[in-house]
Amino acid sequence: SFSRVMMVLSAKGVVIVLQAYFDGGNKADSRRYKILTLAGCAAQAKDWPSFEERWNRVLHRHWTSVLGNKWPKLFPEYQGIPFLHMTDLMSGNRPFSRQNGWDASRINTFVSDCVTALEIHSAQMLMSSCSVILADYKKVLAALPGLPPVEHLCNVFCVGHSLMRYWPAVLHDKAELYFDRGETFCGHMRNLWNNKTNKNRLTWSCIRQIGEINMRDTPVAQPADLLAWSINRAYERGQIENEWQSRLLAINRASEWFDEKRLRGPIPGSLERYQKAKEKLPTRKPMP
Repeated sequence: SFSRVMMVLSAKGVVIVLQAYFDGGNKADSRRYKILTLAGCAAQAKDWPSFEERWNRVLHRHWTSVLGNKWPKLFPEYQGIPFLHMTDLMSGNRPFSRQNGWDASRINTFVSDCVTALEIHSAQMLMSSCSVILADYKKVLAALPGLPPVEHLCNVFCVGHSLMRYWPAVLHDKAELYFDRGETFCGHMRNLWNNKTNKNRLTWSCIRQIGEINMRDTPVAQPADLLAWSINRAYERGQIENEWQSRLLAINRASEWFDEKRLRGPIPGSLERYQKAKEKLPTRKPMP
């Protein structure tokens, strides 16, 4: 498993105190989406294997219950690794099609058991989320053209709180950050990390690596997908639709909500600091 590999590295002298996984819900495109959310799940490296073992048991039990013992042969593209991906699950995409047996009852039971696993291990991890109402962002950006990109706002909040949870241990033992493959958040985060101005700051110097993973092959990253989807769904539908969704959103986490009021009242000095750093950051296209 991914977390066991990291524990082996630690045993060989590469000490890692924090591993944090992030996944985004929706894209920074106000023409297509109402809300964008970055969610994260962080824990000490030593705490991940026990969670991953419990999470994997839930995945295997439900995939086998619905698809049968021969599902690895039926879906060879997944190499025998079950996963939770909320968009595919709720949309009925392969392998979660209704024809394959994933009806509403089985979906709810499956996700509910995943939330239970999170509840059991929540004391050993820090979940985080940062959401931006995209129409509000566009409106405020017209009045405050120096407003940082939505990816910057979300990264600074979620990554910052993940690091501070394990401060000051991360100064010595370092942290590793992982984003789902293809997420624009990762590129923004790497640009900030590689910025020479930031390299000399304690917060940034404690990061050993920023990498990309395939969320489907990395069970410890899937709770971030579940959390981001649930937050966005509750906003888009105007209500919490499921009991497991209510339980998930009740788990203690660091959370930020950037609506118009919050965007118009940034932390004093934050816009100035971003503008100073922006001079050495790659130019990016504005959010559509």
